[in-house]
Amino acid sequence: MAYCASCGAEVRGKFCEQCGAALDLPEAVIRLSNEESASQLPENVASALCYFLGFLSGIFFLLWPAYHNNRKVRFHALQSILFSAFYLVVVFTVGVVLPPALSQILAPVIQLGSLGIWLHIMWRVYHGHEVELPVLGPAARKQA
Repeated sequence: MAYCASCGAEVRGKFCEQCGAALDLPEAVIRLSNEESASQLPENVASALCYFLGFLSGIFFLLWPAYHNNRKVRFHALQSILFSAFYLVVVFTVGVVLPPALSQILAPVIQLGSLGIWLHIMWRVYHGHEVELPVLGPAARKQA
């Protein structure tokens, strides 16, 4: 289906039924399908949502076909996965290696710190800033 370049209405034939514009020129047809634009979120929203559910949303955005060629969204999806894995390793290590009294003190501090980092990253990415974590960011950048 073709769309008019001047008013955006759906057209059949050589003239727009809404505004009467001629469609003989190639630039008169803006797009052939709405499917591609309807399946994609804005880049900043998709990048921020990569962090929403940790590694689950990161994997989701890596597998979503609409973002296979978007390096920025792929970077944030991979960084989200790596950050979630790092968090799980740290929490597990603190719970297993340290004495119970010390782990009960450190666990809430680690959880609150991770929550703060997580919210900060989502906020900054949503507003269009580039956030790259110190060790995890370069690893995610190489894979994206």
